Amino acid sequence: MIKTTPIKLVLLISCSIITVIQGYSTKRTNILASKYDQHYIMRQIHGPLANERRALAGLFASYIFVVRFLNFIEQQKVPVSYEVSFPTGCYIEPSKGPNWWEYYFEPIEQERTPTANTTEVDDALDHAWAFVNFTPEKGHQIIEKYIKMKPEIQQKIDSFYEQNLKGNYIIGVHYRGTDKIYEVNRIAYEQFFMEIERTIRKINTKNYVIFVATDEQQFLDTLQQQFGQIVYQEAQRSSNGQPLHYGINRENPYQQGLEALIDFGLLAKSNIVIRGSSALTIALELTHPHINFVTIAPL
Repeated sequence: MIKTTPIKLVLLISCSIITVIQGYSTKRTNILASKYDQHYIMRQIHGPLANERRALAGLFASYIFVVRFLNFIEQQKVPVSYEVSFPTGCYIEPSKGPNWWEYYFEPIEQERTPTANTTEVDDALDHAWAFVNFTPEKGHQIIEKYIKMKPEIQQKIDSFYEQNLKGNYIIGVHYRGTDKIYEVNRIAYEQFFMEIERTIRKINTKNYVIFVATDEQQFLDTLQQQFGQIVYQEAQRSSNGQPLHYGINRENPYQQGLEALIDFGLLAKSNIVIRGSSALTIALELTHPHINFVTIAPL
């Protein structure tokens, strides 16, 4: 029988622990290296002038691209690393940083290994892979898991709600004008007026407010003439039919994205949303599927 002094016993145990830790560390490093052999970067499309309209995709078209990109990431048979990086596009403002996505949302990224093969993905508009096993329910799950609005922006939304909307039945109205005519036929203002009046009769209460989100000043002015008291945020709007996010010499691109996101957050607090066709309300339905939507189609 071999006798071991207490000091030798402690040394033996210590060496064993160190060996186990070193072995675990080496094993973890090897797993990490093999775990993320592939790295995907989601970027906003940038390219020749022929693709200019897509290069100038608005905030919520980009939001939907990101959701589809993350759906693609979740379809991978082996774990991969990823990141969302938008160094170009409508909202880039160098003084705020090189990635405009992170002006408005928390970073979306998974740790990357130095040896990983990197693939850039421009957008998910035309790629079949973006739609594999994609459903509205899956889109909602992805948004809940990955997409988090900056707290200071949520505070702005909550503050506006407390001051202007709380305690009322909220009729949200979203009218996407300007360049939308290149995608779908223009919806007449009167179609929105009729649906708002129908909703007011249906809810049978005087405690309601009409919250309006639109990029078109004329729609806002006409709606105000028709219904009197309406609620809206002071924001940049187009008076000449030109889309705001296509502007080349805009003084404050960040502000335009911020205003769109605040409209999005306030519409999310509505009891009903009357809408036409827009990326904003598609994103809204994916994010908040509980909202009651009334969709108006062009005549």
